[in-house]
Parts: sequence; structure tokens; C-alpha cells
Amino acid sequence: MIPSQTVIKQELIVRGNKLYTEHCSVLKFPFKRNGAIILSFNDEEIKILEELKEIGRKKWSYGIRDYKKR
Repeated sequence: MIPSQTVIKQELIVRGNKLYTEHCSVLKFPFKRNGAIILSFNDEEIKILEELKEIGRKKWSYGIRDYKKR
């Protein structure tokens, strides 16, 4: 199960990203989205990462990719 702080943080990140887009237009400053990398190192973290991806796809559905190497 995903800790509630993680879900709150994810929602704040998305809201903040929208504000950057709005402020860039209004204040005319450059901004480039570089994305984020989230790593998992064990089965428990992989399970949490899968849950986060599912939430992201349902709520925001952009730019979510995964790369697996074991």
C-alpha cells in the first residue's frame, strides 16, 4: 500500500507543474520539463512503484514510462 504522504506529494507535484506552465506564459521566463526518475531496489518498492504508475496513468496520463532491469 502506498503511504498517504506519497500520494499527497504526487498531487502537489502535478499542481506545481501546472503553475509553472501558467507562470512561464505570464512572466515570460524559460522552463523545460526534464521529468523524473524513480528507482526501486526490492520487491516491496517495485510494488509501490507499480501502484504509483497506475495512479499517475488514471489521474494525469502523460509521460509515464518504465524501464526494467534485473
